[in-house]
Amino acid sequence: MNTTPLRCLSFSIPMLIAVVIAMGFLANVAQAADSTVTYTYPSGDSSGMSAQLAPGIGGCTVGCASLYADAKTALPARRQGLVAFVAPFGTTIVSAAISLRYRTLNDGLSVHLQTRISGRWLDSRRLHSAAANSGTYRVGGGGTAVAVTLTSDVAVAAKAVKKATDNAVTVTSVSLVVRDSTAPSVAWTGGDPSTGLWQRGLLCGSFAAQDVGLGIDRVDYAVGGVVASSVAPLGPRLQPRPLLYSGSICFDSAALEDGVYGTALGAIDTNPDGNQSRLVGGVVRVDNTAPVVTFAPPTDSEARMPPLLVQVEDRASGVATTELSVDGVPLLAKVTAGTVVATPTLPLTDGLHRVTWTVVDNAGNSTSDGATIGVADATPPAIDMVAPLGISTAQAAISASVTDGGSGVAIDAIRLAVDGVEVSALSDVADGLIRYEPGRSWAEGDHVVRLTASDRSGNRSVRSWAFQVPLTPLPAAQPTTGTAPPADAATIMPPPVDIEEPTAGANDAALDLLLPTTITTHGRRTTLMVATARGGLPAVGQRVQLRWASGVGMSDVVTDESGTAVVVLGATAHGTLRVSVGMTSRSVRVLIGTALLLTAGLRTVRTGGQVQLRGGIHGSTADRVQIEARVGRAWQFVTSIRCLGSRFATTVRLPSKGHYLVRARVGRLVSQPLRLTAR
Repeated sequence: MNTTPLRCLSFSIPMLIAVVIAMGFLANVAQAADSTVTYTYPSGDSSGMSAQLAPGIGGCTVGCASLYADAKTALPARRQGLVAFVAPFGTTIVSAAISLRYRTLNDGLSVHLQTRISGRWLDSRRLHSAAANSGTYRVGGGGTAVAVTLTSDVAVAAKAVKKATDNAVTVTSVSLVVRDSTAPSVAWTGGDPSTGLWQRGLLCGSFAAQDVGLGIDRVDYAVGGVVASSVAPLGPRLQPRPLLYSGSICFDSAALEDGVYGTALGAIDTNPDGNQSRLVGGVVRVDNTAPVVTFAPPTDSEARMPPLLVQVEDRASGVATTELSVDGVPLLAKVTAGTVVATPTLPLTDGLHRVTWTVVDNAGNSTSDGATIGVADATPPAIDMVAPLGISTAQAAISASVTDGGSGVAIDAIRLAVDGVEVSALSDVADGLIRYEPGRSWAEGDHVVRLTASDRSGNRSVRSWAFQVPLTPLPAAQPTTGTAPPADAATIMPPPVDIEEPTAGANDAALDLLLPTTITTHGRRTTLMVATARGGLPAVGQRVQLRWASGVGMSDVVTDESGTAVVVLGATAHGTLRVSVGMTSRSVRVLIGTALLLTAGLRTVRTGGQVQLRGGIHGSTADRVQIEARVGRAWQFVTSIRCLGSRFATTVRLPSKGHYLVRARVGRLVSQPLRLTAR
């Protein structure tokens, strides 16, 4: 039997399997192994023993083996009583050892040891002793049974035997060494594991074996150099093993390296060294190793539909199926020479997403795992195709294009202002195009347009441009008609005209500046509304100047058509802010209310590295802070930290390459998310 794994063949494995199976054959090896069959007494087992008693010769054969001559009974010549011990059917006695006690007081009586050969009993030995005697006596082989007899060699008169104990023999044990020279037969009856297909784990099949002789000792199934055995049950003395033995046998292929192996099914009779039959020529292909999978995270973290690439390898049976999914949604995968590529069917949202895969080889081994990828849009929208630019007409419409290749444009965040007056509510927005048509002609001169656009991830773009409406030229001065006065004539001056003093109008009314005296940021960006009015009407287009008490200034803002300006305060802004419009000023006190802050000293680490998170909590008595991570569209719990005073710190590990969003939470109070990156 070939037990070498077939790994380095120059021809194809399917061709090899067909050839080997076609050459399968049953090989019988008759080793004529010997076994011992023992009869012992006293014993309740009378199988294999028989007795023939004659008139004048009695005995006992149930639980004992004794013969004796009856007292005062005449015996003719050659009369005998016999106790026989048979070898199992299909075997031949090699030798026999008979242990017995005997006494033959009368000269005409003796004990004979016999062997049955070809149906005839032949004497092997004659014993005679007037005194009680015992011993173990060996007789020749070649027969199928042995016997012990009490025989009257000559005629014995009735008065010659005084009592039964004068002439008697008792057998204490008989040991037969028998030989079985016929090999058994064996065959698969169902589920032959030698299919030639790739398999793993337990390989099981059903068999049937048959023998003539002592019966089947065991059935072996050999794959390569490893053997699995099914041992037959023990039976009675004359049939120590069953002549018919069937069942199932299983082989653990994990005991072998992956590869292709020859097989053999064998039946052994009599004993472990007995006659053998082997059905050889089967092939088993073993693959117990799961496929190796390597995931390559997307390099573009802003891509909404990134190609997901997985490298798969199986060096034995080969890859059968590959399944990929994102956040539990199956993807259509394309496989090319060990490279699997799948693209999400819908754009991914900002945050963490779970990519999972299951790869199965042709033997049924599977590898299932997953990785986390991050999607974060850091690119603001693009503002293009602005109009009008430069010299324009008084009826020109204002238009622009806003596009975003990431999370998409946030329509409700578009703000359009002309000369400081917001006209967003009067603008049309469709398919990324913004258009504003003025209700009346533009005034002559310069006009400034400011467009602010944001995407759904909060990235903002601002673009300003200007256009001019040309001034209408004044009419030329007309020449004066009539006769010029003489040079020496006195000049007549026109009479004086009374000039009225200007009266106070709406533009001269005092400016009202309305804003709160105190505002709290609560640890996040907060909007401060500054309202202006003059003479009870909104003060449109007023420049609002902002400066902190520390001397640090903020960017100016302009009031819209409602006379209101919007000031955005940062999450950590605090102190006294001076708000000025013209000569009018007011102060507002900016406080930090209940706030939860989260920072990281290092936001980019290698894959598998750790990031130290630190933070602070303000305005709360909570003593524990939860850290959460964004997975798909949901925030999931990561760990809980105990606060030391108002501070907390912990370490998180980034197991896979990609981007991560994390935040801190205390009840309903949450921090701004942090973007962490593993490279």
